[in-house]
Order: sequence, then structure tokens, then C-alpha cells
Amino acid sequence: MSADDIFAAPTPRIYTIDPSRPFLETLARGIRDSLPPDPLSIADTLVYVPTRRAARALANAIARSKPDAAASLMPRIR
Repeated sequence: MSADDIFAAPTPRIYTIDPSRPFLETLARGIRDSLPPDPLSIADTLVYVPTRRAARALANAIARSKPDAAASLMPRIR
């Protein structure tokens, strides 16, 4: 599925992660891979998580998922 196809689907968009995969790393990589290569596109993304601890952990995983060491914006995590 390309970056354009993911947002063409009707809402709600629900995805699953295989239980054998590391959850946060897989989610962070999936968020980055599903967005256009524009560095500002991730700033328009909103991710809901159940706790502040989960929000911090996801933010760290997203920061680690960046393939190069360049600075990047983060999605809104609530």
C-alpha cells in the first residue's frame, strides 16, 4: 500500500500489529512509512495512546525510527 492509498480508505482506519513483533518500534516504523516523504507531513498526524507513559515511549520509538540523524518533527501524541 502506498502513502497515497492509506488515506484513500474510508474511515475508520484500523490496523493490526502481529503479536510477535515489537509493538512500539513496528508502530513508529508504520507511521513513518505510511506518510509522504515530506518532513512536515508527520506533524499533521495524530496518534491516541492510553497513557502519558505510552506517549513518551512512542515518541522515543518514533525518534529512533528515523533512518538518519537529521532533525524531524513529531506527530501529536495524546
